[in-house]
Amino acid sequence: MHGDLPADKIKRKHVRAFRDLLAKFPRAQPDELDGKTPKEIAAWAEARPDLPRLTPMTVNAKGLGAISTLIDLAIAEYDLDGNPCTMLQLPIRPGDQIKRLPFDLVELKRLFLESPIYRNPPKVSAAGCGAAAFWIPLIGLLEGARLEEAGQLLVEDVKIEDGIPYFYITVIDDDDESGGTASSRKQAKRRAVSAEKSLKPLASKRRVPIHRVLIEAGFLEFVARRRAAGDKRLFPELRSYRGRWTKNWSRWWGRYQDKYVSRAREKCFHSFRHTFIDAMRLGAIPVEYQVALVGHAAIAAIERTDKRPKKKTIDLYGSGYPVAVLNPELQKVAYPGLDLSHLAAVAKFFD
Repeated sequence: MHGDLPADKIKRKHVRAFRDLLAKFPRAQPDELDGKTPKEIAAWAEARPDLPRLTPMTVNAKGLGAISTLIDLAIAEYDLDGNPCTMLQLPIRPGDQIKRLPFDLVELKRLFLESPIYRNPPKVSAAGCGAAAFWIPLIGLLEGARLEEAGQLLVEDVKIEDGIPYFYITVIDDDDESGGTASSRKQAKRRAVSAEKSLKPLASKRRVPIHRVLIEAGFLEFVARRRAAGDKRLFPELRSYRGRWTKNWSRWWGRYQDKYVSRAREKCFHSFRHTFIDAMRLGAIPVEYQVALVGHAAIAAIERTDKRPKKKTIDLYGSGYPVAVLNPELQKVAYPGLDLSHLAAVAKFFD
């Protein structure tokens, strides 16, 4: 927007113009905008007033936040006088924070029965990354995994205990790429990023049995083929971007969901997690097992029927419930009216 500016030449007028332009950006950008300048993208969006825009939280956290962090580094290393981003955050109004909602049965049928990925034969664009497009939504629906938790899975994360297959899931902060809360953004900054996985401090792992629908669809055979091929990652087509394996894939998912499932602002990939939690309630799964299956970060989303505090000291000890205990509870998760018996025939198209 402003040419190549040394850090000490970036002024508030530059930051303000950048902020105001980002506020015009569409929430999901179609492929036709690839390679366009920021001003061209904003002009394209302004000609389509009904398109959802980036939320103020996203502009503040990911737009101004990125520049502010860079300038803070320059201040520390090169004695700049001040940060021009200070006090320029967009105000957050009551309606700006999006309350995520679960997918309803109609939307689940649109996705898993009617959309191109789950037809026979399936159709997946290059951006969908093949098998990732098929399996990751199912892992979200049937295991309650966050998007990044599913996308960063290694082949060795699919394990067996007492004859029961399960996921050894690396816990990721409970945000949904919509800007998140202030605390979730602070946690994300503290997260240690490696070439393999993003680890959340303290609560790093949980074990989740594999749902029978995934097994019947051929998921274990898919894992065996990955292992036989020598693949380290379960979804090697995904490429890491700034430490996130699903950053680019999530953009593809946003476009796919808008076209085939729902355009509602309250619906996104994170809605699978809400759908899963609702299914646990309907299955009358005891709350302590709900927490074990989805992780402590989601405890506020689970009805605390026992009125205990959010965390007890005992929750911090031991290695959690055995897989043999969790498995019958996980298998109670069901979606009446959603017939997924066709998945096995479609899964055979994915290596």
